[in-house]
Amino acid sequence: MFRKSFILIFGALLAISTAKAQHPDYPFRYMIGFSWDVNVPINNSFVSKTSLEGFEFDYRHQLKENLTAGFEVSFNGFYQYVPRQTYHIQNGAVTTDLYTYIYTLPMAVNIHHYFDAGKHVKPYAGLAIGANYSEQKIYYNTYVSQDENWGFLIRPEIGAIVKPDPHSGFGILLGARYSYATNKQSTFKIDGLSNLGFQLGFVFMQ
Repeated sequence: MFRKSFILIFGALLAISTAKAQHPDYPFRYMIGFSWDVNVPINNSFVSKTSLEGFEFDYRHQLKENLTAGFEVSFNGFYQYVPRQTYHIQNGAVTTDLYTYIYTLPMAVNIHHYFDAGKHVKPYAGLAIGANYSEQKIYYNTYVSQDENWGFLIRPEIGAIVKPDPHSGFGILLGARYSYATNKQSTFKIDGLSNLGFQLGFVFMQ
């Protein structure tokens, strides 16, 4: 479902951008982007498997020639299977296999600075600050334990916007970033959520 939605939105924005008349070269007045967001958990014993099920919506508005400010909303789903083993609890022991899940919904404002590298490529460095909503779940046998919480989010990033045609309003976004959120859950031994993320997407610029 996620991949089908990604392809559908990609095709719609591509059609809009190619139907437009000539667009000015860099810089742009505003940018709307949609990216596939792959994240690798860092120092997380609850879920350590890489998440391929993620996406991000990004809006950036030009403040000056090489500076934009905007906002972003993303979603990531992490899950992991833990093989059958015995867990010792206060009144005995339980033997079961587990499925652990973390769902995150980061929301942040961002600022980006762009560097000159020709008409086709625009490298950038940025910083996003905001909030991170998270749900954590454990499925064992027919039971489930879960919790939800909020945390403060900060994530520096680097990347580039690539325009195959410098006069079009369409570009490809490539990015990498480190995310840290202060979400905590004592039962699941979660003390902060850290991820190394990679973005591949498309942008519409005006």
